[in-house]
Amino acid sequence: MWKETIICIIIICLIIFGEIVTQKYTKNVVESLNSDLKELKELIISKSDSKAIEKINYIHEKINRKNEVLAYYMEHDELEKLETNFTSCKIFVESKEYNLALNELEKTIFALEHLTEKYSFNLDNIF
Repeated sequence: MWKETIICIIIICLIIFGEIVTQKYTKNVVESLNSDLKELKELIISKSDSKAIEKINYIHEKINRKNEVLAYYMEHDELEKLETNFTSCKIFVESKEYNLALNELEKTIFALEHLTEKYSFNLDNIF
């Protein structure tokens, strides 16, 4: 009887610890990418093509690196939405369609913030 109780308590502690670690990592990734996307938004608004394209390539590489870890515990559909919106933004900046690029950038920011809300550890998401 005690053995089973101890094993259950250890499993629950491991689950809670894993959730805390993944939430902290997700929060750090979202904050980092969000600040980069806001810098990109300013570059798009000021219409500096070369700087915007450099920033887009940097963010794209960063998203790809972070997706490798995030894919372990997040739905792939959510990560694909994020990457699809950002790729659309990249294409619009390269074709100098700044209004459409800003629209796709806002969708990317929304999808990124949605990741934090969707995977937060609260009662709404548990039940």
